[in-house]
Amino acid sequence: MKNSYLARLEKLSQSYRETKQEEERAQQRIQDSKSDYSDEGFMKIVREHEARVHENARVFSNEVDMIQSEFNAEIKAWGTLDTTHLPSDAGLLNSGFALTQAEVNDLAVKHSGNYTMLRLLQKYCVDNRLVPPVFKSADDKMQIFAKASGNTKSLASVDTGRVLLMDLSEDLLRGILKDVDMNLDDSVTAGTSQNQPINFQFNGVR
Repeated sequence: MKNSYLARLEKLSQSYRETKQEEERAQQRIQDSKSDYSDEGFMKIVREHEARVHENARVFSNEVDMIQSEFNAEIKAWGTLDTTHLPSDAGLLNSGFALTQAEVNDLAVKHSGNYTMLRLLQKYCVDNRLVPPVFKSADDKMQIFAKASGNTKSLASVDTGRVLLMDLSEDLLRGILKDVDMNLDDSVTAGTSQNQPINFQFNGVR
C-alpha cells in the first residue's frame, strides 16, 4: 500500500488474527484438560484465559487508536497554511499575468499534494472568476482513514469486560483498506475553460 499507516493497520490486523487463533487453541486445550482439575481450579484457569483474551483485545484496540492519532497529527500538519511550502510557481499568481483556466488547472495538478499552494490557487480563481480546484481537506482525509481504523478495530470490540468478535474476513478487511488507500490520494477536481467543473468519481468513501 502507498500509505504507510494503512500498511501498519494491515500488519497489525494480521498479527491479531494470529493471536486470536492461538487463543482459540489455548481455549480448546483448557476444555480438553477439564477433568484434570477441580471445579474451582478449572474456573480459575478459565478466568485467567479470559483475562488474557481481554487484555490482548485492549492492547490491539489501543494500537489501532495510536495509528489513527499519528495519521491525524500528520494530516493536520499537512492541512495547515505555511508559506514556506509555496513553490516558485506561486509567483505566477502575483505576476500580473492573467492566467487561463487551463493554466490554473495545470498548476493545481502539478501541486496536487501542496495544501498551501492549492488554497492560494482557490483564492486566485475566486478573485478572477475562474473555477477553483477542489481537493480533499485534512478533515476529509481523517474521515476516510477512520473507516480503515474503525473496521480494523472491529476485529475485537471490547465491551463491558467482554471481547466481541466481529465477522470481518481477512479478504473483506483487505478490500476496505485498499479502497481507503485509493481514496486518500491527492487528486484534484479541476475546472474547464467554460467554467464548468469536471467531476471525477471515486469509489468507496466520500
